[in-house]
Amino acid sequence: MQSSHRDGQSLTPEGVFKLLQEGNERFLNNPHHGRILFQIWQETEARRKPLAAVLSCSDMNISPELIFDQSMGDIFNIRLAGHAVCADALGSVEYACASLGSKLIMVLGHTHCSTVEAACDDISFGSMAGLTERLRLSILAETETLPEGRHSKNKRFVKNVARQHILRTMEHIIQSSSIIRELIEQEDLNLVGAMYEIETGKITFMGTDGRQMLANLFPKYARQNSHW
Repeated sequence: MQSSHRDGQSLTPEGVFKLLQEGNERFLNNPHHGRILFQIWQETEARRKPLAAVLSCSDMNISPELIFDQSMGDIFNIRLAGHAVCADALGSVEYACASLGSKLIMVLGHTHCSTVEAACDDISFGSMAGLTERLRLSILAETETLPEGRHSKNKRFVKNVARQHILRTMEHIIQSSSIIRELIEQEDLNLVGAMYEIETGKITFMGTDGRQMLANLFPKYARQNSHW
């Protein structure tokens, strides 16, 4: 595998395009990489039943398949900056669960998230405004940090905001999708949140899940005996 191009800012668009072309050639000509992956893909193509739908951040720099040691096709990936739940992302989650049969939705945040850091410093431009506004609500929900420490250089503050944003994203999914609510209520699906620590590779899971959130947000779905 070619080494990462950390000097990417000095490249032209044409230079990046050339790098990707060359990378695909290496992929095709590497019998211990490309062909093995094609074989795995052919095996998974026959079933096309992802175990989980993972909504993660574009900035995470590592795939959920690697983090959870799963094969190609086991995870239905939806990746957007700040794991934003726009209409298209929600539709993708619904498709994975209602059509492909995924049994779990995971909202996966990560430490040192540049999207969260930008929101903490009130950086917003263009079509990013909607995402920044959603993150701003998570910033307001973080009440531990004093005013002088509420900026991206305070890594604890950024991590707290990221955790709040995971929980708010989970709530948004449940509030916005009757399909997801019904699948959770029928116990054919659950929703969890997690934080990926890029320093160690460890996943920390949130202390609440979709069934608990469903009962809190929509009391009519509450069950007396939960076995999750």
